Amino acid sequence: MRAASWLAPLLLAVPLELHADAGIFRGPYLNNVTSDAITVLFENPTAVTGVLRYGVNQPNEQTVTISTAQKHHEIRLTGLAALATPGSRFVYELEVDGVVRSGTFYTAPTGRTPFSFIAYGDNRSSEPQHQAVVDALLAETGPIRLAMSTGDMVSSGDNEPQWDDFFRIEAPFLANTPTFLAIGNHEVDRRNWDIGRRIFQHPVNVPPASGDESYYRVAYGNVELIVINVETETLYNGILSLLAGDQEDWLEEVLANPLPNVDHRFVFIHQGPYSSKPGRNGNFWLRQWIELFKMSGIDAVISGHDHYAEWGFSKYGVPYFIHGGGGAPLYDNKGLRVEGDHTINYGISELGYILIGIDGEKARFELKNLSGGVVASFEYGNAAQPQCSIAADCGGPPAFGCPGGSWECHRSACRYTCEQGTSSLVTCLTDQACVSAIGAQCPGDVRCERPGINPLEYYCACDIPPDCTQNADCANRPPPIEGCAGTWACQDDVCEFSPVVVCEPPAPDAGVPEDAGSAEDAAAPTPDLGTAADAAESPDVPSPSPDAASSSPDAHDAHDAPDAATSIARDAGVNDPPEEGCACGVLEPATAGGLGHLAWLLLALLLWPRRRHF
Repeated sequence: MRAASWLAPLLLAVPLELHADAGIFRGPYLNNVTSDAITVLFENPTAVTGVLRYGVNQPNEQTVTISTAQKHHEIRLTGLAALATPGSRFVYELEVDGVVRSGTFYTAPTGRTPFSFIAYGDNRSSEPQHQAVVDALLAETGPIRLAMSTGDMVSSGDNEPQWDDFFRIEAPFLANTPTFLAIGNHEVDRRNWDIGRRIFQHPVNVPPASGDESYYRVAYGNVELIVINVETETLYNGILSLLAGDQEDWLEEVLANPLPNVDHRFVFIHQGPYSSKPGRNGNFWLRQWIELFKMSGIDAVISGHDHYAEWGFSKYGVPYFIHGGGGAPLYDNKGLRVEGDHTINYGISELGYILIGIDGEKARFELKNLSGGVVASFEYGNAAQPQCSIAADCGGPPAFGCPGGSWECHRSACRYTCEQGTSSLVTCLTDQACVSAIGAQCPGDVRCERPGINPLEYYCACDIPPDCTQNADCANRPPPIEGCAGTWACQDDVCEFSPVVVCEPPAPDAGVPEDAGSAEDAAAPTPDLGTAADAAESPDVPSPSPDAASSSPDAHDAHDAPDAATSIARDAGVNDPPEEGCACGVLEPATAGGLGHLAWLLLALLLWPRRRHF
């Protein structure tokens, strides 16, 4: 049973204490923790000085005098490993204008010391829901050492009062939990995130250095945390980066060179590769990297952006997690269904977070609700209690697995992969070629789009129609949580539900086991892809004609139509300006070979300003 929210401060080794009613406005909060250092930050409405005291047993063992008066302060505490073993607990207090606020933190452990951390995001504009999530985080009794935010902390990143509200609600959590941010689209204003960049301190000196705090990697214990940015920096950002963008170069080097003494590699990003939100299909760009992620030993991809909880296996078996239930108005979730390029194990509209426990080579992901209940989980690396030793141990195909897939036993856990040897990408030179190739599967506009992972090729993409254009488009929907009273509104072409009071969905029934990745669940029968239930979620569309399919190097069979319909479609939730598609000749295999790479490169350069950014 969970402790009541009023007990939460007692569960923290040193609570956030307010000794006066004026003074420090935002903070203290913690960023950029290592085994030897941490940054304590705070912001005040006026320029101030202060004193920071910290120590292992008492906060007055070490003192830092903050003598320069300014509004934003970043105090980097170094040499902590000389005071206590890495992974040790410290206490601190910050005094500004007679106000004293105190907290606690742990330095990063070394080796395989067990620890847990939180992943959550999309806090935004619903204060009661945001507060309920923070109360749930504070009620966690385990050894929470770190938090990873998947972005969208506020609705408008250029709105200072919204940041005030964020820090007021998050204060007792951020004062005791070092936090890293994967910036979201709502942190961004006209492709910059000036306020967020000022507020947060991220590492830029972990080789290879990104030189940009919006994408970076962190070593914490035996875990490597790789944070990617698709909001202000794209892989292909301008004509001169046609062959290599800055972030692409950095990411390729990161993937090829794991940090030493690492057992786990996780990717964090705001917009994940898949989406179950009506009007969205996930990040087209990220899907092109999934195979390389697997080859590089990435163990999981964690994202937000969509306001619900979901987890499953990507096309190549890499687990993915979506949790945008940090407080923002909830979205509809299309639920468990068969998709062509990924397997869905759990999906429901609910508030909550992900608790990730690390113990040596074992990692456990728990999707948790506001009551602290584990609604779904996945575990790998448990050699003492392995889920499998060979693929045959995993049983039959999962109920909502991608067609033609198969199990693999990876690190003592079952992972489901989609059929290999087929491609969901269709190369193109004209919009009309794409209409012929994928028009039958696309419910919206089809266009010849920017390069994917291969900068010499354009691909067909599908713009899924927006979820809504006005509030009336959302008005008659049932609430995403059954029986929850509230109102729908259209926000940025997406229907969002704001409840009157914070609601939780009913406990999962036997049809959705808590550990959806278990071998027992794997034995569930595969549903008929033509059933009415599945058709209700995804309209029955014919597969491309043989001639249309031939425009792709990897021609599609009829059973690949769902893959094309879902994997090619881009995320319509990104607010890019409208733009015409490329206007060029139809690419047939013989024509592509005749052009040659040099001619194709020159043509791509000429057409480059017409590309869309994802």
